[in-house]
Amino acid sequence: MSDLSPPPPPPPLLPTPPPGEQVQATIPGIMRTAGFLGVNSRLHTLVITNQRLIFARLTGAELKRVVKGLSEGAKAEGKDWKGRMRERAGAYQALADECAAMNPDDLLAQHPKNFAVDRATITKVRLRTVDRSEAGPEDRLTITTTGKKYKLVLTATSLKRTAKILAKARLL
Repeated sequence: MSDLSPPPPPPPLLPTPPPGEQVQATIPGIMRTAGFLGVNSRLHTLVITNQRLIFARLTGAELKRVVKGLSEGAKAEGKDWKGRMRERAGAYQALADECAAMNPDDLLAQHPKNFAVDRATITKVRLRTVDRSEAGPEDRLTITTTGKKYKLVLTATSLKRTAKILAKARLL
């Protein structure tokens, strides 16, 4: 005779801890303006997490590495020079995707000039287009915190796309 006893009850459900820091979005190719006439301006990828904004510095070596990889990939696919140029144009987005895939703490440790801003300190986020007469219009993002104001120029993405990204991350 076989024992047909009911299966044991499932283990009790334990409350799940709140998730850790999660990357919500990235904004590629932002220029953080600094110094007299912007002399000390530097390119960054803005990584938006549920706890903070991480400014990941873009170096020339990283950009060259990604451009070379994209160009070689396009060449291997048999694309002509126009196709390779189109692929290279996605370098900032490719770098932003690499940043999004990384652990936020590892991303901060990647470059000594990377830094983070706690989302709780953000008081205002503003997007606008500024007409710079001969230089033409410039899309800007300004993030004001309780301690500092970050003036950013959007170089690799449009104002409209940035607004959608910030709205999705609940910053606008």
